[in-house]
Amino acid sequence: MFLFEILKSIFTKQKNQTSEIDNPHNIYLEVPYSQKEIAKNYGAKWDCKKKKWFIPQGINPNPFERWMPCEEENFRAKYFYLGQAYRNCYECNKATQVNAIILPEGFEAIDGEALDDLEELGIQPKTIPFCRQDYLSILSYLTYISSDALEEIHKYTGRAYFVKKHSKVTGYSYYRSLCQHCSAAQGDNFVISEFNSVFCPTDINDFKKIKFHTLFKSIAVRAGGNSIDYSSNNNCRTSNIY
Repeated sequence: MFLFEILKSIFTKQKNQTSEIDNPHNIYLEVPYSQKEIAKNYGAKWDCKKKKWFIPQGINPNPFERWMPCEEENFRAKYFYLGQAYRNCYECNKATQVNAIILPEGFEAIDGEALDDLEELGIQPKTIPFCRQDYLSILSYLTYISSDALEEIHKYTGRAYFVKKHSKVTGYSYYRSLCQHCSAAQGDNFVISEFNSVFCPTDINDFKKIKFHTLFKSIAVRAGGNSIDYSSNNNCRTSNIY
């Protein structure tokens, strides 16, 4: 009788797990191997058939935001540069490290013209068309970074200081550097986008203060902004690259 109860318990558990995995409302995640225990502690479950972690129905998805898949990346590259520099935090006024992602010549962007042409013809593309770009580009307002690339970035920034955080200015969350002293988020408008910002200085001597790391990982991102070219005199490629 005791053995029967054990077998019944095992069968019921397996049945419940199968039912949980087959639920169409599950949200599948992109979790790097090194972060699997974190996801598990949040309540994620492992689908052994798909080899992916997922959020079961009824679990709050907010803690899993960093691993959420993105179906609409608009830039991708076989490798990329991570720029690092220092600026005074707007909150505590202490010098803190800030970060930026630069794509090399040959990166790919969504081909908007091709999409427009297909739309006019009433054709729904099976895959999003991308086209090669022959310039360097610094990205801003990143709402998605592929998990392997993000894991590589965190080796240089620290996981706690480059995170996806909500912005009152933009009204949405995007990846930003946090102050190493007070944890205040450093907005891309101050760090990247504005005239004479840290990563787009007008003085060549300020540009030389930026350190560029070459990260040999493929990357796919969703960016709200990108520059057409980066450093007309090619300083990104000829100085401070590690």
